[in-house]
Amino acid sequence: MGLRLVTVVQILVGAGFVLGIGLFFRHIPNSVALFVSTGVPVINIILVGLILGPQLVADQKVTEGYEFLWSLRVP
Repeated sequence: MGLRLVTVVQILVGAGFVLGIGLFFRHIPNSVALFVSTGVPVINIILVGLILGPQLVADQKVTEGYEFLWSLRVP
């Protein structure tokens, strides 16, 4: 359920960002629209990583799975 919710929220945020930019500017050239529409998913992925990364590490530390992962012999 959590992954589906995050996916739906990210899609809505991306669509809202693109539509919101259209409200600020009357005419946007096609090249600028292309950069905005391809940059929004990248920004969303960065935000998800910055938000979920520390939360996942904290959850693993609470459940004592963090030390187990560090003890594995993976190069």
